[in-house]
Amino acid sequence: MTDVRTQANKEKGRNICTALRTLTVLYSVLGPVAMLLVSAVTAGWDLNAFWFYLVLVEQMLGTVYLSLVTLLWELTRHVRRRAGEDLRDTPFAKGCHLVFLVAAIAGLVTIVVIPLILADLAGGPVVLIHYAFGGVLLLLYVIFGVYTLVSRTVNHRRAERQRLEEEKQAWEGYLN
Repeated sequence: MTDVRTQANKEKGRNICTALRTLTVLYSVLGPVAMLLVSAVTAGWDLNAFWFYLVLVEQMLGTVYLSLVTLLWELTRHVRRRAGEDLRDTPFAKGCHLVFLVAAIAGLVTIVVIPLILADLAGGPVVLIHYAFGGVLLLLYVIFGVYTLVSRTVNHRRAERQRLEEEKQAWEGYLN
């Protein structure tokens, strides 16, 4: 009876995880498309105005976009972990994901400074805090991407060496 419930929970977790992954991919693709469309519609047919509005929209929404993508990614990881999937995180990866989560939440919270600046309730340099969290998220994505690439390469080479060693032992056993 317990095994049936566990299987049902795992299946439910997989379905939720699939939905979250789909939502993350859609947002990852449609977010920049929406930013480009807002800039194009605002600028009309003027190319110089388009670039101006694109930079303006990126400044306003770039950190929010990265923060929401990161939160969706971390939510998907949380659901996968709750569904019983072993993520095999190293301590470095766990630390990176914690910093990702903190930076994403802080990036969303700092969007409040932009209306304060527009209402002249805060100085312009205060927005640098908002940009800093966007920069931290970009830097974390680069660091984590390099870490993932290196660790997967090392794991692939280790598995290949092990496979070749097993094949060698099998041939030696066959020939003897």
